[in-house]
Amino acid sequence: MMRHIVVGSLNADLVQPLPRVPSPGETVVGGEIRVVAGGKGANQAMAIGSLGGAAAMIGQTGEDQFAPLILSSLEAAHVDITHVGRSPGATGTAAILVLPDGENMIVLSPAANAKLTPALVRARMEQLLSASTAPAFVLCQLEVPLVSTSVALELAHARGCRTI
Repeated sequence: MMRHIVVGSLNADLVQPLPRVPSPGETVVGGEIRVVAGGKGANQAMAIGSLGGAAAMIGQTGEDQFAPLILSSLEAAHVDITHVGRSPGATGTAAILVLPDGENMIVLSPAANAKLTPALVRARMEQLLSASTAPAFVLCQLEVPLVSTSVALELAHARGCRTI
């Protein structure tokens, strides 16, 4: 089976339903908060794994209470997390307020996602690309440093991989 590499964000999504947007200084009572694994990168890797594909995730979590949730969710979706690192401090989070019509408002804190350096991406990509079978594609988003995404895409292109 051809492997896919996802280079991107790993977040804890704090999702809360809200009847309406509060005015400045106003408090509005919302619904119960759900904490779920998220981040564009993690979501895409979990989708690949859940559909029966082979996905390897390259990313960074923190060393907080959210990291185990994200890692276990990736593993449950059969995603290879060997190339997910841990940085001191917080894991990326997204506070997601959802209105009754489904519209949402998101406040993102990159935290550990911002610590995915070009050197980390290069080392992890080179390990994955050295396998005998080239990945079917390398998938990136823009929730980690742009320079790190550029390194992933350059390495993928040099190896003849499709990129998204």
